Amino acid sequence: MKIGVLGATGHVGKGALRVLDKTDHKISAYYHSPQKAEVMKAEFSDKVIFKHIDIYDEELLNAACGECDMIINCTGPSGKIMNRIAVLCMKENKIYIDVSGGKKLKQMMETEFSFGKNGTCVLGAGIYPGLTEILAGYIVQKNPQLQELKLYFYGNSPLSEIAAYDIVAGMEESNGGMSYVRNGKITKLAGGGTNEGNKIAPFDKLITMPVLSDEFYSLVCKKKIPKAYFYHSFQNDKALMDFIMIKAMEQYKTEEQKKASATKIQQLFFCKDRPKEVCIIVEYKIDDSIHYFKLESEEDWSLITGYVAGLTAVFLAGAENIHNGVNYVAEVVEPEEIIKSINKICQTNMDEW
Repeated sequence: MKIGVLGATGHVGKGALRVLDKTDHKISAYYHSPQKAEVMKAEFSDKVIFKHIDIYDEELLNAACGECDMIINCTGPSGKIMNRIAVLCMKENKIYIDVSGGKKLKQMMETEFSFGKNGTCVLGAGIYPGLTEILAGYIVQKNPQLQELKLYFYGNSPLSEIAAYDIVAGMEESNGGMSYVRNGKITKLAGGGTNEGNKIAPFDKLITMPVLSDEFYSLVCKKKIPKAYFYHSFQNDKALMDFIMIKAMEQYKTEEQKKASATKIQQLFFCKDRPKEVCIIVEYKIDDSIHYFKLESEEDWSLITGYVAGLTAVFLAGAENIHNGVNYVAEVVEPEEIIKSINKICQTNMDEW
């Protein structure tokens, strides 16, 4: 199979290429910056062919979609690209994987399919969303009798301008703050829900805020988890309040506001005085017992996103049956396979008790 990676010279694209370069697939690495491409070529084998592309040139995009069986989109900002690249892949009946997700993009693609488009579209194939939901799915798969699940996410890693911009743009469609899922319904938490209960390190020293993405909500409903919570974490109260104020003051309406807020997000999500790390903890209840699964890594947040996208591509390339349609990544991959593969590729520590 021939797999194309758009945005190959970014950190996310580099992560995807590191996974794909270990396979027998043919790889086309599409780049915008010749300087970055020249430096990166030395890291990969000769089967990774670097090709220049302008993602806003429809003719070049059509050519890329035409020559590949699968496209991984690691470019951005997703708020500007939206479904444009995905639609071109659908016209060619190709497999499309996007590290970005969200309800708005999913609905746009579902509309395209309702008009007779073909192909396979997988969204949110990154770390958050993506690996967070895959890990939750893995826990449910092993423990279908669980009654409650809480997922805590923390990342201290440099964010690119594009990644920060996407976070800001996503605030406009987000409406799941201070909420959890109870019997398939979004329910507001009494008293706000920040920093509640006893938490496992490092979350005992962080400020946690309940959030609810469409990816997590979709997984919870499909797996029929009775009660589920997702907590994003911040270094301190000020970081949390700065984040909340961007949303509350709607500092994302204009292009100028989005860029300014993106700069603020970069500052909030990476503290140079703390070690670079990513940590996901799943706390789940079976009867009266509380159990934990912890995944932590010192790898770059963006690289892990690329690893997830690359592993998703490898999984789909080897799958016997791939159904047409639009899905979030946790709904189409085998969670245990992805978790084990992440552990081999990425410098991770996993523990369960």
